[in-house]
Amino acid sequence: SGVIASGMMAQLLLGSYLYLGFPNLTPVGVSMLPIALLTGAITGLMGAGFGRSLVSLLKRRLAIQNPKRLAAITIGCGIAMAGFAYLDENNSGTGVTVITSFLFDGKEASLSLVATRFFGTMISYLSGAAGGIFAPSLAIGASIGAYLTNFVAAEHGNLMVLLGMIGFLTGVTRTPFTSFILVLEMTDRHSAIFPMMLAALTAQSVSHFIDKKSFYEHVKERFLSPESDKPQSSAAAPS
Repeated sequence: SGVIASGMMAQLLLGSYLYLGFPNLTPVGVSMLPIALLTGAITGLMGAGFGRSLVSLLKRRLAIQNPKRLAAITIGCGIAMAGFAYLDENNSGTGVTVITSFLFDGKEASLSLVATRFFGTMISYLSGAAGGIFAPSLAIGASIGAYLTNFVAAEHGNLMVLLGMIGFLTGVTRTPFTSFILVLEMTDRHSAIFPMMLAALTAQSVSHFIDKKSFYEHVKERFLSPESDKPQSSAAAPS
């Protein structure tokens, strides 16, 4: 009820509005389905690997009790992110401008952009001042999808961006239906619903080869069992 009421109020005040606008898509045929499978597999594996790596690094950070070391890590992360932003402003932020530049300005993705979005999000999160994982995951997936157009489906550049977003977010969250519906509703591209669904389900399937649990499941378990992150003393350690 709350979602419906807020949606109607937004339409009333803002009119027809989409978060990512109305990107143009080349008509999609059956030949695009294998490419959707491939994109979903690649981004799903990378999304799962991203989540697993971030959980591992987060556990190490939480095990550090020395305030000076924590301060040094935070400062180091800040300097690293400042360096990324200095090299290219698209390397920082939530990534909305990056996604829209792919969809509407014809911007090409480089391997360095993929790497800086991927590792930059980790660095930002480990600093302790991160704004979140959800939106940056969409930007990482969009960068991967755009980069893959250098090898496949160059004529479907915008669709590849959308498939990358769906696949990577699915790999991180393990919510395939939420991922493809989210991107579908942000772009209103119902003509590509089948490749979107296929990429989401493929990403969901392959991500289990990297980690059985999603990033958010690991975080939930940490919050429910906060004592598990504290290092055991030698006296309490099992023999």
